[in-house]
Amino acid sequence: MAAFTGALESTLFISNLLAFLRLEPPRGAGSDRKDRGPAVLEATGLAFAYPGAPREVLSGLSLSVAAGEIVALAGGNGAGKTTLAKLLARLYEPAKGTILLGGVDLTAAPPGRAHASVAFLFQEAARFEATLSENVAYGDWESLSRTPERIEGVGRRAGLDALVTGMPQGYATLLGRMFGDYTPSGGEWQRIALARTLARDAALLVLDEPTLHLDQQAERFFIENLRALSAGRTVVLITHHPPLLSAADRVVFLSGGHVAEEGRHEELLARRGAYAALFGKAPETLPSPERGAA
Repeated sequence: MAAFTGALESTLFISNLLAFLRLEPPRGAGSDRKDRGPAVLEATGLAFAYPGAPREVLSGLSLSVAAGEIVALAGGNGAGKTTLAKLLARLYEPAKGTILLGGVDLTAAPPGRAHASVAFLFQEAARFEATLSENVAYGDWESLSRTPERIEGVGRRAGLDALVTGMPQGYATLLGRMFGDYTPSGGEWQRIALARTLARDAALLVLDEPTLHLDQQAERFFIENLRALSAGRTVVLITHHPPLLSAADRVVFLSGGHVAEEGRHEELLARRGAYAALFGKAPETLPSPERGAA
């Protein structure tokens, strides 16, 4: 009975997903992004509180990220890192403040414009009971669903080649525990989700703990290729992992809902402040890539 119920739920989920993908964007959604390449991000005076919470998670927070810059957000539990990431991804609405990307106020722009400009990857990535090709193409379904060669190109950039080789039907392999021919591990799902995120032609990438579920080999690939993977994008990533913090152009340390410290990873450690107290003793076990011009 449990198996039947699970199968029914999966069937309903796929039906709803396909219906969603067939939806036309609302008139005036402004989903076309005419500006290509990385864009300057300017978040000013952001405030946010969860319903019923006694205090704000973010209070007057401002953040500036140069076009093409890779900025890591760090901080203790409850510092507001994920909340800020979801505000930047336009999944939450700020109580106060503005978010400008390439000079466009995303807090006032039509939803289509905001969502076309930002691609995001969060810790618990979506797992679609569909083919590998479809799992990647969902990142930009309208553009990629009819161009399998582009899907494979995105997968190659994201380091999926070895994973694809082990699948019975390559990109046509149906994934998932219920009806799939292959059940990816948590780390493999994360790599697939990364490919889906990279499939979006977005000016801003928001990545929340992108290496959390990866094995050491996949993690090394991500860190060593971070700049190539994010080429042409502005990047904001959340991480507690020293090699990834070191790979960023700049680290922004949050505390109490605002920016407490910022600078390069090595600079912040040398200051011996709150950042160094939190991250100074963590071993850096993986090499960080050379920083290039933003």
